[in-house]
Amino acid sequence: MFEQFLNPTVNDRNDRYGSSNLDDRVRFVLEVVDATSARIGAGKVGIRLSPYGTVSDMAAYAETAETYLHLGRALSTRGLAYVHFMDQSVLGLPPIDPEFLSRFRATYTGNLMIAGQLDFEKAQQLVDSGAIDLPAFGQPFISNPDLVERFRHGWPLALPDRETYYGGGANGYVDYPVYQGI
Repeated sequence: MFEQFLNPTVNDRNDRYGSSNLDDRVRFVLEVVDATSARIGAGKVGIRLSPYGTVSDMAAYAETAETYLHLGRALSTRGLAYVHFMDQSVLGLPPIDPEFLSRFRATYTGNLMIAGQLDFEKAQQLVDSGAIDLPAFGQPFISNPDLVERFRHGWPLALPDRETYYGGGANGYVDYPVYQGI
């Protein structure tokens, strides 16, 4: 997980991939992006990041915005297919701050995608405002195999059953029905 290198509360390395130096903390991310781009072409490379994410017991840190804006500037020069932000508010964490998203959008000039806690209206608003280029829907697709049609017609969404995730079977993944009407 790239955030382990970016987050100074867990990156206690004392080599060129750590320390309090921001360039050192983003170095691993950029080297992975560059190596992958060299192998398959930058236009085929996307990166998923979780600004303000604190999963795996990572602590929040004051330099989060500065870190991701610095990384955004560097990634902007690389011609990637996209940067994909994961909003971890579905896990009970704070959502990505709209002000930060606006600042990142001004810094990163490539395609920007966001996933997490989106409904049709919020996704459309983010695209229309220019905050993002692409909305992504993970959990809504699990519980709504006909998600596009539901969005198109304004039909209600089925809620996913998180208790069935990672159970090893089809239950909760491929057993949700398509919308049957009003």
